[in-house]
Amino acid sequence: MRGLGDPVGDPADVLRGPSGEGKLTGSSGAFKAALKRGVRRNWWIADQVSPVLAEGPGFGKVAGYRIRTEALPAFQATVTTHQQGELASQKDRLAEAISTEGGEWDAQRSVAALHEIGHAVDEKRARQILRDLVSDGILQRVDTDRAVYRPADQGQ
Repeated sequence: MRGLGDPVGDPADVLRGPSGEGKLTGSSGAFKAALKRGVRRNWWIADQVSPVLAEGPGFGKVAGYRIRTEALPAFQATVTTHQQGELASQKDRLAEAISTEGGEWDAQRSVAALHEIGHAVDEKRARQILRDLVSDGILQRVDTDRAVYRPADQGQ
């Protein structure tokens, strides 16, 4: 695994772009804005410390960012909650599309339908959603040799 100081594949260099001229100092702006918004909405106290720290040699280019150790569990829980919500949303939205459109569904059609409504998924994820919808009784498999499904209420 490469670290921040490695000459090849340095994540900070990747973010700076091919010429290396991009700056990372502006990247912390979103965190500062979120903290200020949270104070205005009474989500947390006014003197909330930023959970993200810039890393670097001092003045000049920022080498990268790190999350404060004490803030890491909260970040991990937030990411997990967001991912679970996103996955549930994908499943619900595909179920709606299947119910509306009917017909036979495979991974490719599912990817296209989800893409149309703003969810970027690959065929592997689409197949998992289709299997989950079978488990929920929403879909049934057309035949055992093909991963093609139709709404359960449409029969064979």
